[in-house]
Amino acid sequence: MLEVIVDAPADVQLAYPSTETYIHNTKAAINKTFDRKVNEVYFTSPGQQYNNGAPTNPIRDCPLPSINGNQIISDFDNYYADNESTCSYQVTFVQGISVNGKIYPSDDYQYTVSCDDDCPEGSHKCTHGRYPGYCCVPCQKVGSKLKNIASKVGR
Repeated sequence: MLEVIVDAPADVQLAYPSTETYIHNTKAAINKTFDRKVNEVYFTSPGQQYNNGAPTNPIRDCPLPSINGNQIISDFDNYYADNESTCSYQVTFVQGISVNGKIYPSDDYQYTVSCDDDCPEGSHKCTHGRYPGYCCVPCQKVGSKLKNIASKVGR
């Protein structure tokens, strides 16, 4: 699982960096599994049709497959062997997430994004009235200033 910790505010989006053309022979139902999670499937060109060999009204519209994770699925008709032609689809895959324009890929398609509201090491978190509701105070710098003030007051 990919875990990305971001500083708020951040522009976090799913990343769809790859698209593949899938051409299906209409002599069988579509049951195609890919090695990546499918985000979207659409026709490479609208109005695609196939001939199902029926004696009346044999020309049918190519169906748009449904998506199930890394799979696209669709049926045509009950008599696949007499179908003629192909249907051509574009398949877009989710590869990861994009944070402020930078893509973070994930091998298993699982993502967790959380905001880093913790201060870096060597600082102290203080509540603040402005966004994001806190600030980080550098301990060493503030400690030096306090020590300097204490030495002046103590004289």
